Amino acid sequence: VNFTPPLLVPKAIYQPPAAQYLRLQSEIADNDEIFQDDLGEYVALYAIPLAKTLPIKTMLPAPTFQHTATRLYHYLAQYSTEQPNKLLLHISGNKMGFILTKNDKLFIINELPFTCPEDVLYHTLNILLQQEARREESAILLSGASGDVQKCGKLLARYLKHVKMAGAELTHSVINLKSQPTELHTCLQLIEIQ
Repeated sequence: VNFTPPLLVPKAIYQPPAAQYLRLQSEIADNDEIFQDDLGEYVALYAIPLAKTLPIKTMLPAPTFQHTATRLYHYLAQYSTEQPNKLLLHISGNKMGFILTKNDKLFIINELPFTCPEDVLYHTLNILLQQEARREESAILLSGASGDVQKCGKLLARYLKHVKMAGAELTHSVINLKSQPTELHTCLQLIEIQ
């Protein structure tokens, strides 16, 4: 999954059209399809080229598109823990997407490149430090499909108290075109098909 984070706009100031916000962040083509997802106090905006969405729309009667970060955010929001901070790390290829909530409020969504599990540890500790989220007060959830996820989990568990693997519903929660459960990392760039 290409986690590339969506653009977050506070709902209190959001005014359509969405494209005007996206153009401030990156170049979008006139034929890109603009989507928006609900992330609590924010609207998550992202664009997908029409060439990627049109074939799906011709094969399926009414497909829904959802950013991977949205699915991960909703999983994190529903995850119950005693710790006030929740950090979800999504490992895919050589990128680590992350979402941090503090006291059940979305604090940051982003992604960082990594080359080895030690980089993931470094980035994780840095995120917690920069965002003033104490290690002992932070639940760390890992998701992803690469073999690095297990290695990263073992390494993180040496330095952090509350490290767990995200539930199976995150890794096998998408239905493919043959109506079979499939892994999240096999989805099209940025989207899930339901």
